[in-house]
Amino acid sequence: MGRKLLPDEVRKEKPFRIRMAEPDRQFVDEAAELAGYASSSQWAREILMKAAKRVHLQNGRDSN
Repeated sequence: MGRKLLPDEVRKEKPFRIRMAEPDRQFVDEAAELAGYASSSQWAREILMKAAKRVHLQNGRDSN
């Protein structure tokens, strides 16, 4: 038996994978922890979304 399903508003459906060397991954994991995040995925998701919104706005696109 696996873990309980997450609620729809929290669940993420499509993984975004990035290959990294082990030292780079450790560096990212440490940064996420220092920033107060529960996981590097949570931290990376927030950073990527902020960057994507900034690029969309700089190019006159809707950032949803």
